[in-house]
Amino acid sequence: MSVNDYGQYLNVASSDGNTPQFTDRGELEGAGAIGRMLGRDPTPKAFVEKPHVVWASVKTSFFASIFTADKPGVSVITRRIDLPPSPARSGPTSA
Repeated sequence: MSVNDYGQYLNVASSDGNTPQFTDRGELEGAGAIGRMLGRDPTPKAFVEKPHVVWASVKTSFFASIFTADKPGVSVITRRIDLPPSPARSGPTSA
């Protein structure tokens, strides 16, 4: 996700072999106004890490993937990526 993408269609799930773990897109966001009043950090997180992975899956609005390995993985990391500007994302232009 880039800063401008809401990620409403992004889903990341994984399992340690017993319990599924879901990464909500809101986990990457900083605290809102109420969170700030409660002393939470308003800075967006660089990544969210879920440890001990036997399998993981990622779904977007267009694709879905399930990842398995011969040996359990250390973690699944969900992070924002920087996308280069494109005409579709840059908005209208004036002449």
